[in-house]
Amino acid sequence: MNAYTESHLERRGSPMHPAVGESIQRFEIIGLARDQGAESDLYLVRSPDGQKCVLKLYRSGMQPATAVNEMNLHHRRIVSPLLTGTWNGRPYEIAPFFERGSLAHLIQRDGPLKLSSAELILRQLVEGLTALHHAGIQHRDLKPSNILIESETPLEVVLTDFGSSALATMTLLTQVRTTLAYAAPETLTGMYSRASDYWSLGIVLIEILTGQNPLQWFGSSKIASYQIVQGKVPIPDALPANWQRLLKGLLERDHYKRWDDARILRWMVENRSSTEPKQGNWFRRIILLGSAILLIGFASVVGVEIQKSMQGKHEPPTLSLNNAKPVQPPSVDAERRRADQSLELKTNPWLRIGLLTFAWVIAVGLVLAGFGHCISGTPHGFGLICGGIALAVAALYLPQLLR
Repeated sequence: MNAYTESHLERRGSPMHPAVGESIQRFEIIGLARDQGAESDLYLVRSPDGQKCVLKLYRSGMQPATAVNEMNLHHRRIVSPLLTGTWNGRPYEIAPFFERGSLAHLIQRDGPLKLSSAELILRQLVEGLTALHHAGIQHRDLKPSNILIESETPLEVVLTDFGSSALATMTLLTQVRTTLAYAAPETLTGMYSRASDYWSLGIVLIEILTGQNPLQWFGSSKIASYQIVQGKVPIPDALPANWQRLLKGLLERDHYKRWDDARILRWMVENRSSTEPKQGNWFRRIILLGSAILLIGFASVVGVEIQKSMQGKHEPPTLSLNNAKPVQPPSVDAERRRADQSLELKTNPWLRIGLLTFAWVIAVGLVLAGFGHCISGTPHGFGLICGGIALAVAALYLPQLLR
């Protein structure tokens, strides 16, 4: 269904049109929807418990598909009708009302969306289409006005309007009931398959990324039909190469070669461009930083040991009058070694610099690792940040202790 906003219902009640205040199965008519469908009239109604809903009243001679209702399909990406019936010979459906409107209105309001938002919508639409196809249902009319915005922060979308859908698990020859601007080449001859929905998904993605339907430039429906049948839908050159590859796969003229849900999911794994890849980059940087810290620490320890070794080799031997080493009590000898080590620590500038550098690198590494854990939702992130800050504070006083 389209996006709905309340407006005044100008026409009075008649055998073909309900009036404001009239009730249909206890749902009270409160106004016309802002947008109207090609096959139905849309009204805003109020449920018995006070919730705002949408009444889709099909025009004379139109019969809605009942595939979703027949399969009793319930999925978080699919909005099924709450109620169906007939009013004065006209079939109707009552569905939930979405205050934020449809994807078409979001594009009209904000223009082209970011690549991260487009990938998020793509993931959710593939999830919805996969649920439909696994239930043996073809949507057959996927377009931005049939994609409703459940929330904007975070961005959540759902599929709706299954008036053209059908129960079918294979390619079928049937009556043409789709929107030309989003129709796959085979559908113009009445041939429908699951792949037809993915062609429509490709057109929707172009509209998301550019703010315009790629077929609107042709104007005439005959020219647009020719372009569709020939598979000559223009893909914008300004889009990144990986997105062009995705769109070429979705807009493949041969529906047997067209990308399906499995190939799209593989593309999303291979081409990380949303927030998840950024988190992955964080983890890679943290791993590299941790490796650098270990190398620096190892080099510092090795350097100190080499320095001690070299000093021991060049230290002159102590000779007594009888050419024999003086024998010192064990306690005096240990005290002298501690004094020598303390003096070395305080007088050797390179050793002090190494210790300070090592402490600061560890502190920075802990803080960055903590932020990485917090971003990814991994436990102990706050503890790592606090440990890094404590080590950095201790490093501030280290030079005074070494004087």
